[in-house]
Amino acid sequence: MSIADSVATRPQPPLLQNFPALDALRGLLAVYVVAGHARWLLWTGHANWITEPHSLLGNGIAFASAGLRFGHEAVMVFFALSGFFIHMRMAKNPNNKFNISQYSVRRIRRIIPPYLFALLLTVVLDTIGRHSFPTLYLGKTSDPLLNKLFLVKTYNARSVIPALTFVPSAMGEDFGSNGPLWSIGYEMIYYSLYPLWLYVRRASGVLAYIVIPVTLLATSELIPFSYCEAVLTKYPIWIAGAGLAELAMNQPRRLKLILFAATLLPLAIGILTNLIPIIHVCVGVSIVATFASLPAHLSKRRISQLFEHIGIRSYSLYACHFPVLVLISAWLVETRGVRPFNGFAALFGAAISTCLGLIFFELFERQFLSRDVTLPSIDKPAPQHA
Repeated sequence: MSIADSVATRPQPPLLQNFPALDALRGLLAVYVVAGHARWLLWTGHANWITEPHSLLGNGIAFASAGLRFGHEAVMVFFALSGFFIHMRMAKNPNNKFNISQYSVRRIRRIIPPYLFALLLTVVLDTIGRHSFPTLYLGKTSDPLLNKLFLVKTYNARSVIPALTFVPSAMGEDFGSNGPLWSIGYEMIYYSLYPLWLYVRRASGVLAYIVIPVTLLATSELIPFSYCEAVLTKYPIWIAGAGLAELAMNQPRRLKLILFAATLLPLAIGILTNLIPIIHVCVGVSIVATFASLPAHLSKRRISQLFEHIGIRSYSLYACHFPVLVLISAWLVETRGVRPFNGFAALFGAAISTCLGLIFFELFERQFLSRDVTLPSIDKPAPQHA
């Protein structure tokens, strides 16, 4: 989910090359995921909410917050963005030699240290929470669904070993409270597969963009290990993002028409056959393509620059926000017995976990960025990462 390998911004970005807008998309997605998790952990939920009368405004806000339920779909867009930016370097210069050593060093330096920091943070916050506010962590709240989910948030061989081998949740149990780390494990697998996929792509575009994704989707039910099935059925989303990078660089005539047709037909098939992976591929590609083709002047607006600022820091935000929210929720459950009925706690939790994520970036992740990377401020256009 990194933008560290994108190319330099041009004065007037051509079609599908508005990179600041894609950074803003990453920030928007990260904030959306955080808000959705805050709604879940720090609000009583719709089923309890409707048991009591509320004002018209309160009901409107509560029903509108239902739009935050699509955090999983937001992660699918992250996968498409990841494929887009990882493949961008080779899509721009397809004849260049691929140096697997340099690629591996960049990925390890960019991803592993912040990931290990997130593991350490999770242990620290969970230790505080389990000692001081144990009810939520032990799955003994009044909410059966919440209890069921927290029973797999543990520290044992099934959770610790996968996390330390960079595939968290691979054995069905989360590393402590930090369940969202699962998607980072998927990304690490996709990064590892990229050199092999690139070799196939250079041999045949049909194999890389059609045969591999279709085969994975068609044979997913034959894969015996459920984790492998989940990883591989989402891999076409990542591949589709890589394909979008090639379209962005090559810019054929009638690109928008080609992209529209190539997205609309699979989307229709996915909806008619209820094949969720196909729908995810189409949604991921269409959203990334839409933001990448936005007019350049929109990226100069304050709101866009704010989300761009967050987007560049979104890895730390995503990896670290959940144990913070869990600790706040555990405190509220322990002291009040239930999660709050109003949404102020959720709003506060989303704000504090976002701020802490940005602070964690400055304190830790920034130290592991490439030396030639310069980060934009909110007040000026963003130079892109090398």
